[in-house]
Amino acid sequence: MNFLAHAIFADGPDDVLFGSVAGDMIGVAKADLPIQIQDGLRLHHELDGFFDTLPALSQSKSTVFAAVSHYQNAVLDVAADHVIAAHWEELFEGTLEDFSQNVYDVLEERTRFLTPTRQSMVARFRHEDWLVSYREKEGLIAALGRIAQRVKRGEMIRENISAVMDSLPIIERELLPALRDIRGHMEGHLTGIGYETEHRTQWKEGNSFIETIRRGKER
Repeated sequence: MNFLAHAIFADGPDDVLFGSVAGDMIGVAKADLPIQIQDGLRLHHELDGFFDTLPALSQSKSTVFAAVSHYQNAVLDVAADHVIAAHWEELFEGTLEDFSQNVYDVLEERTRFLTPTRQSMVARFRHEDWLVSYREKEGLIAALGRIAQRVKRGEMIRENISAVMDSLPIIERELLPALRDIRGHMEGHLTGIGYETEHRTQWKEGNSFIETIRRGKER
């Protein structure tokens, strides 16, 4: 999963949140990091591993693989952030805008742990409001374009963006019911390494949104 999901599912202290969100950007030796940031890095890898092997997303994975081959995981990660952002109001209390600003604050206060290139990237986070931008399809397309710029054969992504966009209904249908399972796994992992949830994100409990989707999928 990508930046937004890594923030949502690392609902611990600020250093833990930073380690999870910036897991692929940290530019200092792991041993030199504060312990809570190291724990955030562990959460980052735990979420990646759990998400990449989630059986509930089997059709999404095969559909995206058919479009972008071995870039499947990176593309599906960003698409998952889009689905979550697009359904934020049904999933969470509070606004995506407020949540995103809090995440940007946490990142900016800890840029000393990042390489200069990644520090510039964090500045773009807030300036271009990446987390909120994921809510719109245009924001997803922009994020896919950024991935294409970073990888060796980026044309495979650029030339198949329309196929990725066509796969969104499948990803949405499989991902939304799986969010509760992902949440439970990550909250259990966070508790297991000694943290209580900060309730930075307040899930809407007792509403029928995800259960309605789950029942529809089972029919």
